[in-house]
Amino acid sequence: MSHLKHTYWGLLLASVLLFISFLWQPIDFWIVFPLSLALLTVYALFCTDTPLFQAAKKGWIVAPVSGIMIYLLFAIGKEFLIITGIPLLSSLEQLYQLVQPKEWYHYIWLFFIIIPGEEFFWRYFMLNQWLHKFSVTKAILIATLCYGIVHLLSGSLLLVLAALIAGLVWNYLYYRTKNIWAVIVCHQVFNLFLLVLFPL
Repeated sequence: MSHLKHTYWGLLLASVLLFISFLWQPIDFWIVFPLSLALLTVYALFCTDTPLFQAAKKGWIVAPVSGIMIYLLFAIGKEFLIITGIPLLSSLEQLYQLVQPKEWYHYIWLFFIIIPGEEFFWRYFMLNQWLHKFSVTKAILIATLCYGIVHLLSGSLLLVLAALIAGLVWNYLYYRTKNIWAVIVCHQVFNLFLLVLFPL
């Protein structure tokens, strides 16, 4: 199967799984979403020939700093919503009710299945697929747009905006370091602040 066929089938699979997890929800979100990311991880690892540890020494300092910076940017964004009165705060509260961990095992799923799964699929697999086809700038932008647009199937405009902003940072960080593990750490630090330490 060609690189593009892997990419298109992967996008279709991610779209279906995101729709099932956020909108259809035939079973509890905290069951179906981790299962979805586990499946996407398997797909990514099966369809990617990029070495998994090719540059594992890079990015370890910038990764946690970047995670904190993304969180601060989102905190500023919330204050902007409050100041301007843009009617999205109720949407933010609804999103938190769904994705914020409540049980001890939710934290395990989040930090060891969901976050690594997103990075393996969207950065390690998807970005590398586009880099085979396009220039670096175009590949990063396309990968970011794909990550954001697919999140339309979550039913949350805020999640789409968050995916576009954070996705751009994570795509660039992965391209610069080629270290998917550092990007996972960045994503974990961001979610640690966003969902555990200082929820917005």
